[in-house]
Amino acid sequence: MKKILLSLLVIITAIPLSYAQLQAGPRAGLTGYQIITGGNNNFRFGMYAGGFLEYKQSEKQNLQLDIAYVQKGAQDKDLGIVTKLDYLEVSPKVELFTKANADNRGFYISVGFGFNVLINDEVVLGEQSIYEDLGLKTFDLSLQLGLGYKLQNNLSVDLKLLDGSLTLASSEIDSFRNIGANLTLSYGFDL
Repeated sequence: MKKILLSLLVIITAIPLSYAQLQAGPRAGLTGYQIITGGNNNFRFGMYAGGFLEYKQSEKQNLQLDIAYVQKGAQDKDLGIVTKLDYLEVSPKVELFTKANADNRGFYISVGFGFNVLINDEVVLGEQSIYEDLGLKTFDLSLQLGLGYKLQNNLSVDLKLLDGSLTLASSEIDSFRNIGANLTLSYGFDL
């Protein structure tokens, strides 16, 4: 009985995936983030570098998984202090195209989540590191909303707005809001 159920599960899963259109490729771009603390924080600009895997679910919808190194943080221009927060971001999202087409090309809206793992956190004054560990928890969850355009030659431009939370491991302040945007360019290879 177990063999029959396992065989049915493999067949049910394999048939849709065999007709699926999968794409994978690199994604790179620029980021701008700000930590909302009630102080005088400005945007910190950084880089976004990673890749994606995309599954064409229908003529109007794609499912996509991004994995990237993202530079976040904030800066106080008056004091010359920069808060650097570097994350490994895993973000599943849904892309909804504005009109149905066979190639899923054109404008799309994306909605998803970002599961962020803190790699590095420090505060820098000029070139000198003041604090190397800010006591932040290593996990940050963000809500993501984006707008993009997919060209015929598998190039894609994506603007993603993010709203997350930073949580301190031990502090009287429970959390800060971490908001920002990513502007990226990607190229997809058919699998």
